[in-house]
Amino acid sequence: MSTKQVTCRYFMHGVCREGNQCLFSHDLANSKPSTICKYYQKGYCAYGTRCRYDHTRPSAAAGGAVGSVPHSVPSPGFHSPHPPSDLTAPIVKTNLHEPGKREKRTLVLRDRNLSGMAEEKACPSVVSNPGSSDTQSSPEMKPHSYLDAIRSGLDHLEASSSYSSEQQLCPYAAAGECRFGDACVYLHGEMCEICRLQVLHPFDPEQRKAHEKICMSTFEHEMEKAFAFQASQDKVCSICMEVILEKASASERRFGILSNCNHTYCLSCIRQWRCAKQFENPIIKSCPECRVISEFVIPSVYWVEDQDKKNELIEAFKQGMG
Repeated sequence: MSTKQVTCRYFMHGVCREGNQCLFSHDLANSKPSTICKYYQKGYCAYGTRCRYDHTRPSAAAGGAVGSVPHSVPSPGFHSPHPPSDLTAPIVKTNLHEPGKREKRTLVLRDRNLSGMAEEKACPSVVSNPGSSDTQSSPEMKPHSYLDAIRSGLDHLEASSSYSSEQQLCPYAAAGECRFGDACVYLHGEMCEICRLQVLHPFDPEQRKAHEKICMSTFEHEMEKAFAFQASQDKVCSICMEVILEKASASERRFGILSNCNHTYCLSCIRQWRCAKQFENPIIKSCPECRVISEFVIPSVYWVEDQDKKNELIEAFKQGMG
């Protein structure tokens, strides 16, 4: 079959660059597929008058399926008072035919970040240990800020509450702002004194107690990290004499913690020292300064000097190596 009997798909869309030299037919009488913009039919086309498709309404005979689609859809930037689908439990059925009534959903606030931090604290390992720098370099393993962790909600409070939908917490108010204010169909919680967010249910003491416990645990975890960073920022490697956290390459900003002494080295320098072939094994395993032998060099993004903290880091390192 000659290509001249085939209608040019680019010409049908108005974008054929070949013109009269095109090998395909530019006669629309041979083939007239629908070029009506389906987004315009649904009521929203981002291209407006610049759209390459036809902005025409189908006739009544075309069927009620398309004609029944509403002509206007709210802008994606305008959020409704109903919570997102991943934050909600099954819908509470209401009478949708009553005027002025909006559909209401039972809300369950979840906090995957907070629960992850609790597990991390209970079961230290090289993967979850904040001192282990090998996992910190990946974007998904970077620690969340305290406020980000709190904003994502609560993890262990499932939909066991017997309260009606009018007494469910508003997810937008819990995240920091609800544009509906007093007109919101959901309940605005009381402010937590720790995270300063409206996440405390005024009628649910169990929810309040659980949030305050998780919130305080997360706050303490963040404070420990802040103190560890403060103690690490001025530490100088005793071999290359550079401030470790100010090195040009991010992969070089790691400490090599010796198990039996407190002298400071960057990980790359102390590893290079211990890989030297010209010295005997007891020499390369000893500290370059104090000559105390250390069996382990533990990678860490923070400087660790307290022996109890160091022992925890060593145990986590052993588990990871095992």
